[in-house]
Amino acid sequence: MKQLSKNLIAIALAVVMSVTAGTAVLAQTAEEESPRTQVTTQQTPTQQTRQTREQRVQQVQRTLERCEQIKTRLADRISKSAEVKIAHTERYEKLVNRIDAVITSAEARQYDTAGLIAAKEAVTASIAAYGVALETYSQQLTSASELACDQSASVYGQAIVSSREALEAVRAAGAAVKTAFRQSVVPELQEYKTWLEANATATEESAE
Repeated sequence: MKQLSKNLIAIALAVVMSVTAGTAVLAQTAEEESPRTQVTTQQTPTQQTRQTREQRVQQVQRTLERCEQIKTRLADRISKSAEVKIAHTERYEKLVNRIDAVITSAEARQYDTAGLIAAKEAVTASIAAYGVALETYSQQLTSASELACDQSASVYGQAIVSSREALEAVRAAGAAVKTAFRQSVVPELQEYKTWLEANATATEESAE
């Protein structure tokens, strides 16, 4: 009984830590890579006429430098995204394995495991959706990083907006994993624990 309680706590911590850690790392991108750091500036003909040649050269130089800095940060985010994906794959595999172990134990005790199996499938589906969202986010970052520095502001800005939207999808998918665990797995584990306690009491009474 104590071991089962420990398993409940371990599984809960695995979900909270893995999702929270991953989204915290990825969340930095939206703030740093905002559309306000545009590659080129749209100018009216009047503004262009007022600028001297030296000012225009300096502006282009600043824009190129800013672009390279953004591309460097994007490369860093892509690398971190890959690390998060690997870490989550390992953590979620352990999570599913722990649920499988509980199901195996329950079957050995002739417990009806239909609810546990359905709960596991719900969590597995949410984990798969999280993986897809994370992969999409990584692809959006890669697309933005591959744009040339002479691309128009609208093209580059749209790429950054798309990556921010993909990050929001990652956050939502991560929250869905925790919700699936809390609403599907935890109640089934608690029900199984109650069943174990009731059967242990019945066994003790019959032995007396």
